[in-house]
Amino acid sequence: MGEEKAFAYFRGTYGVAPAKKKQPAKTNAKQPKKRTDRTHLKKNGALEVSGWFVADCKAQKLPIADCFK
Repeated sequence: MGEEKAFAYFRGTYGVAPAKKKQPAKTNAKQPKKRTDRTHLKKNGALEVSGWFVADCKAQKLPIADCFK
């Protein structure tokens, strides 16, 4: 898909806010300072994924498929 197209569907969040509670130094030292989170969908991405679900339910003729338009 490529990174540019992926941003149409996924939120590209870089870095994570530090925890409010202080953790022991041992656990902080082992954790990476920055993480990339590309797991949260934008509205376009959610609609795309739900479309795949509906199409698959209809293709398999599952009873739940009657609930979708």
